[in-house]
Amino acid sequence: MVSSQMPIVKIEGTEAHVRNFLKDVAGRATKIVRDKDSTVYVAIPAQELGWIDKIARDTNVKKTEVHIFPMHEKAACGVFTTRLRYHTGRCKQCTALRPPKPCNSEVRTVVKVEGLHDLTLGGLVALMKGKMDEAMALAQEYDTVVKAIEMVPELQSQLGTLNKQIDEHRQALKYFMERK
Repeated sequence: MVSSQMPIVKIEGTEAHVRNFLKDVAGRATKIVRDKDSTVYVAIPAQELGWIDKIARDTNVKKTEVHIFPMHEKAACGVFTTRLRYHTGRCKQCTALRPPKPCNSEVRTVVKVEGLHDLTLGGLVALMKGKMDEAMALAQEYDTVVKAIEMVPELQSQLGTLNKQIDEHRQALKYFMERK
């Protein structure tokens, strides 16, 4: 949140000059609101005003102090902007975060796979085979566990039968030991 004591500066210049200015102020600005490509609003601590003047001169931009930010919204990528529709239509990050629109009333399942944009068709097939192998190994582990669990009641009944036989053998052994 930007306090009311924090000066707000309007920066105007060419798109390249404004971009260079933003690189220099990136760590020191409290809030940056983008207006047009050639205009931004920056909230900075009061003790940084002299430094901002120097950076504005060095990057050849015009600095004007204002009292409040213009009306703005936060885009999906985290950037504050006065022209949200314009920004989201041109921002690669906002476009990537937007869900795809189904065509011709088709239902699509979207799965985000890291690094997918870097793959060729052969790489995609190799990636999918790797994922399939992982799934098959997991399925085999589950199958082993399920079979073991299903065998527990049968093994318990066998254990009961063996315990009865042990008792009978103990009694027989005791009988023969006593006869000596």
